[in-house]
Amino acid sequence: MKGILFVTMIVLIVGINARSFNNYSRTNPEKTNAMNLKAEEGFAHFYFGWIRGWQTQQLQAGQCYHDNNAFFFSLNDTFTTFLHAYRPDIWFNFLDRIRINIDNFAKLLQSCQVHSILLKVERIVTQEGFIEISARLITQIVFLQNNIQAFQNHLAAGEFELAGVELGKFVSAVVGVTVN
Repeated sequence: MKGILFVTMIVLIVGINARSFNNYSRTNPEKTNAMNLKAEEGFAHFYFGWIRGWQTQQLQAGQCYHDNNAFFFSLNDTFTTFLHAYRPDIWFNFLDRIRINIDNFAKLLQSCQVHSILLKVERIVTQEGFIEISARLITQIVFLQNNIQAFQNHLAAGEFELAGVELGKFVSAVVGVTVN
């Protein structure tokens, strides 16, 4: 039995690493150029662009961006562990992944300064807050118009990450809070 498993393993390894002697390519280099293909962007790119737009420095990822990334990778790992949770030897790993998710979410809330964002949003709905935000936004009307125009242009072009950055700048200017 061990011999059969060993031979099967060797065949699989050789089969996976084998190279074809056929050097003929069926793809036309004029039609498909893999180096120039743009990766499809989706909601995740928009979300991470939005986080970058909230930051003080939009050109490089800050702590909030990295903590968001770590949290979503942690969720992915937890889901993968959950798929194997029918085995009793994985139960501890699954519970440990949940603890790691809680830790990463707490770091995300702290580094993205969610408490100050919620306090600002709570203040905006009052009469004094509305007057304060109106006075601040009147001085930035040209910036906000350019920002919305850039957001619409990036969204129409399918550049979701750049559209998210522009929307993040706009919301940051409206709320009056930037994150690190």
